[in-house]
Amino acid sequence: MPKIPRKTTHKNYTQYDPKIHTRTKGGHGFGMKKGIKSTQWETSGAQLAEVFGWELPPHLKKLKEEYEKSKKKDA
Repeated sequence: MPKIPRKTTHKNYTQYDPKIHTRTKGGHGFGMKKGIKSTQWETSGAQLAEVFGWELPPHLKKLKEEYEKSKKKDA
């Protein structure tokens, strides 16, 4: 098994966001910071439905619309 270099940067990981993530002790990964607020849309798993092309149920469509509106306000 090849050794993983110790000095890796998190710039290679597109999911890493220093505002909401912390690095692990080993330096090869990251986890969520404590106390981060997330929306229901972000934790619903509905993004998978979009990836696989499934139709969203009405309650998730409403969450998606609210999430997109809030993102437009932040931009």
